[in-house]
Amino acid sequence: MAVNLSNKVIYTYMGILQPRLGNANYCSAGQLSPLFNDPYYKTIGIGTRVFLGGGIGYIAWQGTQHNPDVPRTKKGVPRSGAWTIAVIGDLKKMSPEWLRGTTLRGYGVNLTVGIGLSIP
Repeated sequence: MAVNLSNKVIYTYMGILQPRLGNANYCSAGQLSPLFNDPYYKTIGIGTRVFLGGGIGYIAWQGTQHNPDVPRTKKGVPRSGAWTIAVIGDLKKMSPEWLRGTTLRGYGVNLTVGIGLSIP
């Protein structure tokens, strides 16, 4: 979740954040999330094959914001951001339909990538 406590508009990769808690941005696939359905990394991990940019990719490592030490529910589902992944793939085998350059106003340019993995 992203919020803005300041008095100025903030532009982020999650969208525009209005000043003084004017809005909140949140992104998750919820109960459909493969990462929520494998909270202890028993099925999904390094080497797992993924759909990446219209081609085939693999999980290479944990993502930059990965945090395995967060509070969890009784079923192990993280109560805050936890499971992130770093992926690799062959760019030459990807498709522009699933891999695009985009611009976010006030934030800058982005590479928007379609990614998916099966739900365990």
